Amino acid sequence: MRSIRARFKLCLRWCKSHEHQLRAQSLADKLASGDYFNFWRGVRSMNPGSHTLPLRVDHAVGEEGIASMWGDHFKGILNCVRDEESENALRGGMRGVSLRIFRSVDYEEMRGVLQSLSSSEPLGMDGLSSGAFKYAPPSLVTWLCLFINACVCHQYIPSQVLAVLIVPLLKSNVKDPANPGNYRPIAIVTALSKVLEKVVLHRLEAYLYTLDNQFSYKKGLGTEIFAYLGHVISHDMTDDDDIIKQTTKPLVVGNTLQRKFSYCSREVKMELFRSHCYSIYCNSLWSRYKVATMNRHKVCHNDILKRILGLPRWCSSSLAFARNGVNNLDVVHRHSVFSLRSRAELSTNSIITSVRQSSAYVCGPIQQRWLGLLFVQNVG
Repeated sequence: MRSIRARFKLCLRWCKSHEHQLRAQSLADKLASGDYFNFWRGVRSMNPGSHTLPLRVDHAVGEEGIASMWGDHFKGILNCVRDEESENALRGGMRGVSLRIFRSVDYEEMRGVLQSLSSSEPLGMDGLSSGAFKYAPPSLVTWLCLFINACVCHQYIPSQVLAVLIVPLLKSNVKDPANPGNYRPIAIVTALSKVLEKVVLHRLEAYLYTLDNQFSYKKGLGTEIFAYLGHVISHDMTDDDDIIKQTTKPLVVGNTLQRKFSYCSREVKMELFRSHCYSIYCNSLWSRYKVATMNRHKVCHNDILKRILGLPRWCSSSLAFARNGVNNLDVVHRHSVFSLRSRAELSTNSIITSVRQSSAYVCGPIQQRWLGLLFVQNVG
């Protein structure tokens, strides 16, 4: 038994030291045998193409410099008390506030709070998982009740409980990773802080309500990007996210048309293309976006027509649209803009009339974009 274990360890050590050689030999064998599917699958597994961390963010370079920059960046954004004057104003407003009406936490309520915790949440600064509290013995539940009641009674929370780990996550791989605005912070709090927040939330739910026309800071809706009637609205009011979303939909439609109607005539294919690839939702409202994002959308639209007709990708897109009598993406945009602008100009609705007469409509970015699409100036 001992000799077999020793030989196994020796073989395992040899495999680890020759791992790259064995992987390369396996790929070479698959390529030589004509197994191209597993060959490219192995290549993708060896090169997943994951996004690496940038070496520079804003003007900070190096791990320590970038970490210090993020600390100063999020400290000014997330902290409500930024200076001594704000701290004194906050303490003055809290002076004289009584918490006598605060109902004490009992054993049954604490047990329900602990059972509502998720076991899959990441670890905070304390290194304790929520599952350690969720499956806690009865004695720990009692101590937690005493601790939270003492915090409320003395109006004091230890700084170790309030320690938060801020993790910046990249919003989009398409945008510049060195731009701090392309990151969103994720706050990982301690497990004990989650218990305290749930106890406080139970006592504030009766006073918290949201309006029907509120879209941010509601349950099930994010604060960075939310959708209104299918139109994606980002926090910086740009249309890149909505264009990317509308780019994926025609790809699915184009693949379906290619598979299901590959044996149909050219006239049928063109009629299907007009029916399913002309309607691009909210494209007439796009006014602030990057040229690269729109170019990718145009390439996607062109590739769909080529794939439906069985044309090679390197052929001329303009010639394919002209010979088959269908509109390209620029023409589709102009038709949508003209239709929407005509309805807005000819509408007799009082609300639309007031908006049409405002300076935001006359000199706004949407109006400038409309004029740029409808009236093209010939140079030279």
